[in-house]
Amino acid sequence: MSAVLAAVALTGVLGLQSQEPPIKLRPPETKVQERERLHKVDVTAMPMRVRLAAFAQRQKMQEKSPFQKIMWRSVGSEFHSGRVVDIESPKDQPETLLVGFATGGLWRTKTDGSTWESLFDRESSFGIGDFSVSDDGQTIWLGAGENNNQRTSYSGTGVFKSEDGGETWEHKGLSETHHVGRVIVHPK
Repeated sequence: MSAVLAAVALTGVLGLQSQEPPIKLRPPETKVQERERLHKVDVTAMPMRVRLAAFAQRQKMQEKSPFQKIMWRSVGSEFHSGRVVDIESPKDQPETLLVGFATGGLWRTKTDGSTWESLFDRESSFGIGDFSVSDDGQTIWLGAGENNNQRTSYSGTGVFKSEDGGETWEHKGLSETHHVGRVIVHPK
């Protein structure tokens, strides 16, 4: 037993002599310091002028396309346009529904869902954040850019208005908002 104690004592002495200087630990970072060190992400959105320039280029390409006169039609009973963000119906027109899709435009049915037509196909944005429709269904205010922002969300190009039931649209502003989550129209 004394041989074991001697070996342990000798190991302890040798171990102390061979140790390097003690390690100096840094004090732990605060959460703010950690975030600044690890999460240096430049989060700047693409300016609307860049997106509108791309949209103008797309329109020019469509004008020159040999396929521009092809009339596309749906052959199925459903549309895969993304998440539904809003459903509205003009007052006293229960057979008419307008449905806004997060990444698939604005659609309308006047036949209780038997047939659908796209109302927002030729504008500078296809993502919908929200929309509001008048009692007669003729005036539609639309906020572009899905509000449920995630890595597959596309920025919108502001707020649009149609006074002819979605046949034509006018850009009304808020271009750099990117994602409009709610459209509320004052009754007056």
